[in-house]
Amino acid sequence: MIAALVGVVLLAAAGAVTGYLVTRPDPIVLAIGDCVGPATVAELACDEPEATHRIMAREPRERPDSAACMKHDAATRAERDTQYPDVVLCLEPTRNANDDPGSLRQGDCVEVSEKGTTARRVPCTHVDPIQVLSTELHATIPATDRACAEEPETRLAFGLTSLGGRGIVICARYLAGHSKTAEVGECVAKFDQTPVPCDAPEAMYRVLDGRVEYQDPGNRACAGIRNSQSSYVHSSSGAAFYYVQCSGPVATDHIGYGTPGDCATDVREPLQPKVTDCSDPAADHLVTEVHDVATDCGTGWVYKFVRNDGAANGLTVCVASR
Repeated sequence: MIAALVGVVLLAAAGAVTGYLVTRPDPIVLAIGDCVGPATVAELACDEPEATHRIMAREPRERPDSAACMKHDAATRAERDTQYPDVVLCLEPTRNANDDPGSLRQGDCVEVSEKGTTARRVPCTHVDPIQVLSTELHATIPATDRACAEEPETRLAFGLTSLGGRGIVICARYLAGHSKTAEVGECVAKFDQTPVPCDAPEAMYRVLDGRVEYQDPGNRACAGIRNSQSSYVHSSSGAAFYYVQCSGPVATDHIGYGTPGDCATDVREPLQPKVTDCSDPAADHLVTEVHDVATDCGTGWVYKFVRNDGAANGLTVCVASR
């Protein structure tokens, strides 16, 4: 508590000092470092579970009240002091404030609402937990200024409104085992897109590219990723953040991965040619042309692999006898 100054009031009568009265203002009940609950500003012991916020500053009142606390980055709540109405209490969350994104720390797990407008800290054993990498303070929501650019492992970004309209962006990822955790070179299952060994029977796609975009990539998210046949774009709520994942055939010897000069084998119906080392005795064919568009081959070709435009550019691989 802050000690109050002793005041002296002089009593005058007919121009002469006849006596004095010593007064002492009421002590400040809500001081810096004190804690309060989620709904009121009644003082609580900071070790109580209901103590969700701590007073970090006392500021002269402004209109609106939140304006008085905008200078404090950690403040997520502003309340009028019930004892001194011209004072605003600037509050920062304690670890008890599970619903306040300002309380989150690296390694925490959260459950995000369906629309991405709220996030609540939960145990990391929760179903499909989202793990926090860091949080960022942004001037507005939605955040359009390259949210989470300093966190390369970010796969999800959620912008939540905080004090005075500014925002807190949660940079996060799914824990291992979720489809969005598959990295380049890894494989995913057909139906639920969860990571699986590439030699597993259920392996359907190999991840060819994973990247962050800060504008909606649209329907051609995998343009330029050769032999991509599937795209996944995860858009985030409250932040211009898009994680793009492009996938193609599991087999690394798929003919669509071939480049001019590569050798091929199994060039006969109903088989699809495979890329192979040119020292292979069965390597009796050669990739002669590759086009990033569905088109015709030149002369001499005996097999043509074509993929039409879709999530990626079209593709034509021309194979001739060796």
